[in-house]
This record gives sequence, C-alpha cells and structure tokens, in this order.
Amino acid sequence: MEICGYSITEKLSESQRSIVYRGSKKTGETAALKLPRQTHPSSSDLDRIRHEYEMYSLFRHNKIVSPIGLDPHNRSLALILEDFNSSDLTEENGRGAHDLVWFLDIGVQIASALQAIHTQQIIYNNLNPSNILYRPNTGRIKLIDFSLASAAEKLSSLYSVDQLPEESLPYISPEQTERLNQALDYRSDFYSLGATLYQLLLGSVPFSTDDAVEQMHSHLARTVVPPHELDAKIPVSISRIILKLLKILLQKLKYFNRY
Repeated sequence: MEICGYSITEKLSESQRSIVYRGSKKTGETAALKLPRQTHPSSSDLDRIRHEYEMYSLFRHNKIVSPIGLDPHNRSLALILEDFNSSDLTEENGRGAHDLVWFLDIGVQIASALQAIHTQQIIYNNLNPSNILYRPNTGRIKLIDFSLASAAEKLSSLYSVDQLPEESLPYISPEQTERLNQALDYRSDFYSLGATLYQLLLGSVPFSTDDAVEQMHSHLARTVVPPHELDAKIPVSISRIILKLLKILLQKLKYFNRY
C-alpha cells in the first residue's frame, strides 16, 4: 500500500478515530502518517486532522515531533509527521524508582516540551505516557498527538472528555472531567504531568480502577498516596514535587459540582 508517495511498512497505532502508519520513500526517507480511521471520513474528522496539523505547525522544538505536511489521500487527509523511530514511555512504567537519574532527566525533558507549548498560549490537554515517544539509545523524548491541543481561549468549545480514549482517563485533571464549574487552563497539563511521573516512578497510576466513572470521580474526591510511602527508596523531595503537581488544581477549587 502507498500513501502520499510513501510505501507503508507497518502500522504503528490505531484508535477509534485514527490510524498511524510508518512509510518510506525510495530515497530512504521515512515518516509517520496519521489518517482518519474511516475510509470516507466525516467533515468533523477532517477538521480534526487539519486542526492537529495547525497545532503541530506552531512548534519547532526538539521535544515535539515535527510536521512534514498535510496531504490529500483519496477522500481523506494524511497528516505526515517526522518519524522519531521509537517506542512510547508506557514501556518504561515503574523504571523511575530504580533509576532516579533517568527519571529526573525524563521529567525535565517533558517539562521543557510543556513550557514550549504554554509559551504559545496552547494547552496540550492529553499528556500521558502513550503520547510521549522515547528513544532508549539516546534517552530523548518527543511529544505526539496534538488532536486535543488548542489555544486556551478556544478550548472550551473544542474539548470534550468523550473524545478521550479510556486509557487517557487516569491522567486527566479534575477540570477535564467536566464535572466542575472551572475553566481549563495550563495547570491542567501540570496535573497530567504529575500523574504521568507517578506512573513512571511507581508503575501504577494515582487512582487505579477499570470503571471510567469511578476514575473521573477519583480525580475529584480521592487523596493520592504519596510515592515515598509506597516505596521507601523514593526521596521525599521527589514525592513532594509529584504531589504538588497533583494538587495544583484542587488547591484553587472551592467546590465540586454534584453528580
């Protein structure tokens, strides 16, 4: 199969809305190609992939995957991205407790990417280990999937928790549950950063449950167990940083909407 001049060599990922392939040209150039999953996508599906291309195009940062183009393909569109040729950070869950130097380096890299995003007045809005590519031989990371990213003033009209896959729910902020009278802002990404670092450090998310409603309620009402109480090897100072990230939103909330 060929898409936009690239011979498809493998499928990288697939979700309810999209599919991502790796492709190569005769010149040896490779790329990741993201397309709507449907052969005949709706206008909203096409708008979503155009939006993601626009978001990617705002950045030229070494911790964010670079866009190559947005090309027509049959009755659809293909978002062509840099091929970072890596796995995602889900394969490293729990490594942090055994390798604190690695953990701190990864944390700094993610924070650098978020800083670049927030400097552009953009909220990333979907930070979790599966959206962070990691190359073990260099230790470098890059963020992917800007499908839910948006300028802060437009976010309320674009974001919906229903658009998130269930695997993202353990990392969303209390505001993202849409059960609060509280607008989303950049602090939402900080909460997701705290949940991501918690997973990388301990190998488990802050609130573990298979029920989506219970998961969202946990972000609103439950208290996180400090990492150093679960693993004595983890310094209290690192534990406090993660707890600060996970509490940064709740500290400003005066009340919750009732279910």
